[in-house]
Amino acid sequence: TLKARWATNADRSELTEHWLKLFIRSDYAGNALVHH
Repeated sequence: TLKARWATNADRSELTEHWLKLFIRSDYAGNALVHH
């Protein structure tokens, strides 16, 4: 199952870090477009 796959803390933190990087990057790009 999906829960079993992301059960360990290492996997969960790795996934969170990956999505945070994508979110911050897209947010920065969005702000840059708005301000410029």
